[in-house]
Amino acid sequence: MTTNRNKNLRDDERWNENYNRLVAFKDKFGHTNVPRKYVDDDEEDDDLCPLGNWVNNQRTEYRVYQKRTKGKAGPLTPERIAKLNAIDFQWNPGKQAEYDNAWNTMFQELVDFQQKYNTTKVPKLGCKDDKNDPPFRKLFGWIEGQLAAYNKLMRNQPTSLTPDRLRRLESIGMSWNTRRAVTKDEKWLKPYYFNLVALQHKYNMIDVSEHYHEYRGLAKWVKRQKHDYDKYLQYGEGRMTAWRFGLLQSINFARMSTTCKEEIASSPNSNNERWAMMYIKLQAYKEQYGSTLVPTEWQEDPSLALWVSTQRVKYGQLASISTMAEELDGQGKVGDTTAGEQRLRASVALAFNYSYPGQSHQGVTAEDIVQRISLLNEIDFVWDPLEEQWKEKYQRLIAFQTRENNSTLVFHDYDQDPELGQWVEKQRVLYGEFARMGDDVEALKESIRRAFDTSTYAAEGENGRTVETMASRISRLNSIGFVWDPPLVGDDQWMEKYQKLRAYVKEFDSVLVPYDYSAAPGLGNWVSQQRRSYKWKTLSKEQIFLLESIGFVWDASV
Repeated sequence: MTTNRNKNLRDDERWNENYNRLVAFKDKFGHTNVPRKYVDDDEEDDDLCPLGNWVNNQRTEYRVYQKRTKGKAGPLTPERIAKLNAIDFQWNPGKQAEYDNAWNTMFQELVDFQQKYNTTKVPKLGCKDDKNDPPFRKLFGWIEGQLAAYNKLMRNQPTSLTPDRLRRLESIGMSWNTRRAVTKDEKWLKPYYFNLVALQHKYNMIDVSEHYHEYRGLAKWVKRQKHDYDKYLQYGEGRMTAWRFGLLQSINFARMSTTCKEEIASSPNSNNERWAMMYIKLQAYKEQYGSTLVPTEWQEDPSLALWVSTQRVKYGQLASISTMAEELDGQGKVGDTTAGEQRLRASVALAFNYSYPGQSHQGVTAEDIVQRISLLNEIDFVWDPLEEQWKEKYQRLIAFQTRENNSTLVFHDYDQDPELGQWVEKQRVLYGEFARMGDDVEALKESIRRAFDTSTYAAEGENGRTVETMASRISRLNSIGFVWDPPLVGDDQWMEKYQKLRAYVKEFDSVLVPYDYSAAPGLGNWVSQQRRSYKWKTLSKEQIFLLESIGFVWDASV
């Protein structure tokens, strides 16, 4: 009697034989579009079908695979898809030429962008509307698609990113890990230079000085560039480089004014008045949306979005001291002369170079800054949006743990909350190597510092996560028994039954599945088989771990 294992082995052998025939075809003809009538020498083997028919079967099974429920076994596995992708297999040859032409067109746009700007980090300069179609909009969307395809490739999922496309993108320095500006030139481009380009495009004019106010800080940036531009033009030296000079010339920078007429005519007289005006806008925003998290690309009032971001940059570190000060005085009143408040004032003076009480810089005193921090705290200003997002996901993990019998094993494709599954996997990638070092917090911090070679920030390109933040996150995850090394079982049929058992436990709060349980036929027998396998020591340690994580009872008679 033939066992399923033997049958599967034969199927794998037959599939691999056909795959090797296709590789030979590609080596000979340079493509994988095998005609139906094509005959090769191997077809003399009665067990092998015509190669053209086999190729068409793979395309049919691929369409079925895309519609099939995730995790369900089928003829075309992710491993087989990956092997076919490795030889640039064309899944839809009828439209492949059209797809390739569209991809090549956008790739050439990216090449042109990279050659001009020395980066592949295409900016997002707003959304299309009836009046404006921002520069680089289509290219930015295409880049997003390539990043999504790359992430699928890394997870060994079906993807449109073929090896050839991957090689071509990486040949021009494609950045897969971060879209933030990292180098000095990238920071020069983003946001100011590209914002200037966006304004010219939006208003179809060269001198857009009357619109500088749409991007806070742009007028000051233009003024600095004008000084450097003129110095380079006269002496050929200074902070301006030939590359930057060329980019400014390409947008007729010499014809632009350095002042924003509209701001001069309508802005408040003092720095504090301008700050108060923006604070009132933020209060109105919170009243309408229930949050101080103003999106960075908020089109209704870009100046408010930039102002909010500026408060975080200028006062974010001091805000944590302010919180500690409120805890020390027990009242939360910024005006109290307590030890906590004195510490905050001293920190403000040190951070902004105030030498004596009452000293001001551009009309702003240390007391003004303390008051600003206090006012922002009064409306629950979010100083660290990334940390706020992390805490929200952490609370969702705790809710999952409560529902799932104290388990933190959230699978990557968790249907009820896919974002949580991806977040859990990301924590293992980011912090796993440090989390395994034990509960000594100081030793943990030191390990993080050594890994990133810094005493303050974890990494330049890691969204500003500090050593303290990373250590705090690891400790909080450890406190709930977070599983840093999830077991890898590798048996699809076993995992399918296991997931059904998880669903049963969630519904009935028991692992004692009746043999006649109609909602999942055979589940009761499978549960009994696990007990026998455990007794015979044929279960892997990973399988035992997963079963025990849901409270599996090894002895049903107890």
